[in-house]
Amino acid sequence: MGSHASRYEATLGKYTKQIDRAFAQARDKYDAHRRAEPILVEMARDPEVMPAVIAKHIAKWQTFNTKNFPSLGMNIAMSPHYVLVANAFFPLDEGPEDMMFNAIHHHGDLLLTTVNAFGPGYEHWVFGKARPIDLDKDLFEIPFQEKGIHTLYNAAFVDADQPHAVVYPKALTVTFALWASKKPVTWRDHVKRIRVLRGREKKLKDLALKLGLRKTLDLKVPEYFDYYPVPDSAGTTGFYGMRKRAQFERGPNEDYIQSFFNVLQETGNEKLLPFIFECIDGKKIDNPELVRRYAADVRAGKRIPNKYSEGIHTNVPHMNFRAAAVLKNLPKQNAA
Repeated sequence: MGSHASRYEATLGKYTKQIDRAFAQARDKYDAHRRAEPILVEMARDPEVMPAVIAKHIAKWQTFNTKNFPSLGMNIAMSPHYVLVANAFFPLDEGPEDMMFNAIHHHGDLLLTTVNAFGPGYEHWVFGKARPIDLDKDLFEIPFQEKGIHTLYNAAFVDADQPHAVVYPKALTVTFALWASKKPVTWRDHVKRIRVLRGREKKLKDLALKLGLRKTLDLKVPEYFDYYPVPDSAGTTGFYGMRKRAQFERGPNEDYIQSFFNVLQETGNEKLLPFIFECIDGKKIDNPELVRRYAADVRAGKRIPNKYSEGIHTNVPHMNFRAAAVLKNLPKQNAA
């Protein structure tokens, strides 16, 4: 396992050290993102980076027990200042070409810089901040700002509280996504990186809220992060806000493994197959036979399609809707 592990650590470390410096030298988080953008583009263009990202993902053997999600995330780096991940977005096998991948949403105080590192990209829609029409009905109007294709090696910045959405890509697309709060580093950022406390952030947050420490500790209680078009039957126009986030459910591990091997195969990283078995040897894997089967299919050149979990990852009304429905519900003075 040494050669692959040391190689990916060196490859990724070359860039994460540059990003560390960008954040250390920046005036604020916005400046840090501006400084980091060309580094991310250079990463995306480096043919050694994608294999290193996938190898790092494989090296954590527990990844092969992951439950399925519509997109596949691979951690690249985590610090008190930022998180850097690779996100694989998969095409939709059937349905309208203008189907949205997820709800119109924003990320609160998080800043996002994303670079397309593999594939044709997706159509990215950006909106202005939602304005309430009737809060009793969770009804909002959302002005449209712009849309465009997030093409290969393109960099895009999404501001804090900036609503946006993406359309399903025509083919596998992998982006590098840099996340950072627009606020200065706080105790929360360090808690997330302390191994013994990782996974307990919600319990700590709930306790702090009960103790009345929300303002003191700068805790954010999210509300209305996601929106979807009002259906025609409602007799009005606009967008419903979700007072409580309703994300996609996790699907079976079998579906995750299939999508993982789709990413491995389509990015041309078959050379990592032996590394998979080095990492999982002697470990408790939920579906070892499936891993061996897909590995054999990759070796044989048999195409492995991605897998959305049936009934929970597609045709979810508040998450998957047509761009045409978005256009129909924009404010009358505002059109895409």
